[in-house]
Amino acid sequence: MVVVKDRNSISNVVFGTAPSRAYSYNMGTGVVITSRSEPYNEAQISSMLSTALEVESWKVIGVDYGIISKTGVYKLTKDGASYKFSFNGSDRKCVLIVTTNWTPSEPVNVGGNNLTIVVANGGSFSGTMNISNSSNLIVLKGGRIEGANTKIYISNASNGMINYNGGDIDITQ
Repeated sequence: MVVVKDRNSISNVVFGTAPSRAYSYNMGTGVVITSRSEPYNEAQISSMLSTALEVESWKVIGVDYGIISKTGVYKLTKDGASYKFSFNGSDRKCVLIVTTNWTPSEPVNVGGNNLTIVVANGGSFSGTMNISNSSNLIVLKGGRIEGANTKIYISNASNGMINYNGGDIDITQ
């Protein structure tokens, strides 16, 4: 049990067992943990990767690739040390699957709607990521968000889309 103190009261919080990651807060009941299974399993990721379009460094989805690929699935599977990435939005759901060590030299800006970034098994992200509107971040088992200067900003509460961590997030700042 964790005791959370706010300005006016003390709430007792009991966290669920793994892989519970979703929670809600109500002043009367405190934080409520609900169980959530992984949004994608290994077979689904493998299937999506087989039809995904490889994103190249310094390209912008929505500008350099048209609105979306035929499948709406993109991947970063090659050495991604300098990938600059930007997403301007789509009318249709898009997924970016990361299976490499992605350490972009500039912030990753996801300012548009309908992008899910999946850091899959073997993938990692180190850098700054700005996610807003109806987009979200999923870290699957074996995926990592790490680094002393890594920052993840999620605004508009992903507008109802669920963020998920089943991997490791190790950010010291």
